[in-house]
Amino acid sequence: MKTAKKNILRTAWVGLLLSAGAAMAYPPAPPHTLYGMIRGEDGEPVNDSSYIVFETSEGQTFSGAVSENLEPGINYEMIVPMDVDPSNPYHENALAPEVPFRIYVVIGASTHVPLQMQGDYLLLGDEGRKTRLDLTLGVDSDGDGLPDAWEQFLIDILGGGLTLSDIEPDGDDDGDGMTNFEEYIAGTYAFDHSDLFELHLKERTTNATVFQFLAIGGRTYTIEETDDLQEWNIAEFSVPSIRTNQVIAYPASRVGTVEIEVNSTNPAVFYRGVVQ
Repeated sequence: MKTAKKNILRTAWVGLLLSAGAAMAYPPAPPHTLYGMIRGEDGEPVNDSSYIVFETSEGQTFSGAVSENLEPGINYEMIVPMDVDPSNPYHENALAPEVPFRIYVVIGASTHVPLQMQGDYLLLGDEGRKTRLDLTLGVDSDGDGLPDAWEQFLIDILGGGLTLSDIEPDGDDDGDGMTNFEEYIAGTYAFDHSDLFELHLKERTTNATVFQFLAIGGRTYTIEETDDLQEWNIAEFSVPSIRTNQVIAYPASRVGTVEIEVNSTNPAVFYRGVVQ
């Protein structure tokens, strides 16, 4: 199991500024793209009947539809017009390089604010760049990044008079080596040490390696490889039961065992599975 090592912001109103580009430019400036995965309290991706809204402190809004079929591991994308010369904007809604904003998601007739945003903010707001922001919606009264509903379910199973503050994101309540936050993302049970995301080696030949793992619906799985345990790269693989062509991600639509095949003639390569 691998999760992104990125900054985590847990707030409803996003109190950060879009970064100003270092280079001088004139309008029109390329827009900035926000994209990523939006999940509910139970860790399931939000469905197609939703849309995400970006709103500045001055009331300018931009929106993007949520689509479960957008890309593997991604269910929203939003284009934000940018400008480096606010005195001469090329678009009436184009944003200056620095502006406070907030993000919320509309599901049906209800508005939901993210209790967690996870992403790399270093390039946020740079013209022509893309920033991945993964959002978790719901109530997080103790501010630890895990939804109250998910924590309460774990408390009910574990018993012992636990409270929300006792369930920590970095904790491992079932002792299986996965943190509670990793179990939340993977869709596995944080109370069962036998239920975890594992990549099992089934067969190794001179030309390929075959793995098996238990896939959870709504999650996307990728494989990374390295020959030095320092730099990891995405590996192409096939899913023989579905198709023989090479892919870089497997979006699971249901719970079930999946078998994949990675082509490689390198006997000293290492692999690891990634779930989003």
